[in-house]
Amino acid sequence: MENFVDIATSAELEGYFGYPPPKKEIERLRSVCGNDADFNFSNLACLFYDRGEQDKSAHYLEQIQDNERKLETSMSLYECRVP
Repeated sequence: MENFVDIATSAELEGYFGYPPPKKEIERLRSVCGNDADFNFSNLACLFYDRGEQDKSAHYLEQIQDNERKLETSMSLYECRVP
């Protein structure tokens, strides 16, 4: 399984955290993504959506098993975006 931390660029990780993250925080996020597939898929769906790769975003959105998390991710991608 692809890990969000390994796919995101350093600029994208900085956008995720809101500041340049220290290595310790990046490693913690990598671990969380590795242990929580739905969390990882949600982050990947958002990452690819922001990159304009709608097909990949939809693919990862469909991988999310927890219906509540899938709904939250879907809403953040398609309904709650500020134009």
